Amino acid sequence: QDGAAAAPNGPATPFCARFALRAMGLSGSSLRENMRRPPEVWSHLRPLRGWTREDLREAYEVFATSMSVGHCVDLSDFCRIFDLQEETDGGAAAFEQFRPREGRIDILRVMAIMAVISNQHFVSRAAFLFSVFDLKGAGHLSRAELAIALVSLFKGLACAVRGQPWPDAAEVDRIVNEVFERIDVGGDGMVTLGECLTYAYRSRAWRDLTCPFASQEPQLYEEQIRFPIGQSNDFGVSWTSTTSKSSKAARRLRNRIRLSPDPIDELAPRAPRRPLARLRRRPWRQPKTFTRGHAWCLWCFFKLMAKGNRAIEIEELSRTVSDDLICAAVFEQATSGQMEGTHRPDNAHEILQRVCLQLSGGHVRERLDILKAAGTRWVSLRALCVVAWPLVEESSIEVLLQWCRAYHAQFTLVEVMAELREEDPMLDAEDVEAVFEVLDGNGDGQMGTDHLIKLDTVSLQTAREIVDRTDCDSTHLLSKAEIKAIIFHLELAFREQFKATAASPQERSDSRSPSRRANQGRTA
Repeated sequence: QDGAAAAPNGPATPFCARFALRAMGLSGSSLRENMRRPPEVWSHLRPLRGWTREDLREAYEVFATSMSVGHCVDLSDFCRIFDLQEETDGGAAAFEQFRPREGRIDILRVMAIMAVISNQHFVSRAAFLFSVFDLKGAGHLSRAELAIALVSLFKGLACAVRGQPWPDAAEVDRIVNEVFERIDVGGDGMVTLGECLTYAYRSRAWRDLTCPFASQEPQLYEEQIRFPIGQSNDFGVSWTSTTSKSSKAARRLRNRIRLSPDPIDELAPRAPRRPLARLRRRPWRQPKTFTRGHAWCLWCFFKLMAKGNRAIEIEELSRTVSDDLICAAVFEQATSGQMEGTHRPDNAHEILQRVCLQLSGGHVRERLDILKAAGTRWVSLRALCVVAWPLVEESSIEVLLQWCRAYHAQFTLVEVMAELREEDPMLDAEDVEAVFEVLDGNGDGQMGTDHLIKLDTVSLQTAREIVDRTDCDSTHLLSKAEIKAIIFHLELAFREQFKATAASPQERSDSRSPSRRANQGRTA
């Protein structure tokens, strides 16, 4: 996808300009020959290089919880955020490197370049940048927010890397439009986190930008960070403390229905934080390439290869897809048994052959080699979709992943309900949010009989009975509030059941005798 245009021979192309050209598909063979010179970070900024994701998160949280207006900081705030001393740690020199105006610099510019040169996988860096520049916390980037992100990134590169020119505004606008229109095919005016990550996995420009700053971190992060903030901010978003009081079973439910490779500790609640809200999703469009059968086959294959984890070891995946017979045997083993809680699609055998051929193709091995060269040790479900279907648009990949999550949620819920028979089940609002988000296929905030049937777990008659009995507003659809009410009543019923089961025979006999209860009341 580099295009055919070639630049004339000359001095090495600046690092920032190389990314811009590749992002627009304008680089050619001659230009690539001039890209071999590695970037050099100014010595003043060495204390800011190689930070871990957790260090970056804590630094931005210090800024977010203490600054109430704008994104600019002075020297003292800069040193406090990044735990630097003005003289001994070079805090003043690093501050001056970002070209302050009236004694203040833009913190977004600093965070952008620190994410690029941090000790993270190149896709984890993209997820972190998305979290920082989702300024309204809407779960997606608008065209304006993407422009702010790229301007901050290019200006950060110009400040941090030797020989980088200051970005041209017209050039940045062209890159923003090029990237935005490439991802936002439907013209909905937004780019989601998943689509950004899919683009990052595919983009040679993003790998070229980040890979010169080598990382030793094998862990993948594909979830958005919900950053805290102080009492007020520029966008009028209220932030509250939401300390969870749910049981261990409830926390397991939220984490077990996930398919992203992020560790559980990364998603632990931090107070104060942005309240969980239903994120805007794209209008439902049936993919041209995929069906639910594709999702079922892919999910079964991934579940078997991951061996209880949320990612596949890349070496093992490479060995599997390198041999057609081994790949076919793994698919047959993965789909031969009935996954409890899910239904095998009617045309599963035909689709299984297509998916198997797609994964065992030579293009998959080539792309896995590219990922290994970029420092990848584990392959997430998203990465597996990207290497298997490299030309499918990002929005279709998101639909395929949503179907996979729905199958995984069905299977997990059956397991969880079996385990909850032995302990007190408590579900809170975040559990309902997580389950509803996965099972609500078209993202309209309601579930009807068609949703329940498509989950392949209930019949038409049963689905109608569920909706009719629990639909309070007679819309023939179940809202999130109605589902929460159902769970609340089920929780009370379960509590009474567990109390009765745990009580001794004498206590159960006493509770059933009205006269004995009356005598006990008079005695008391």
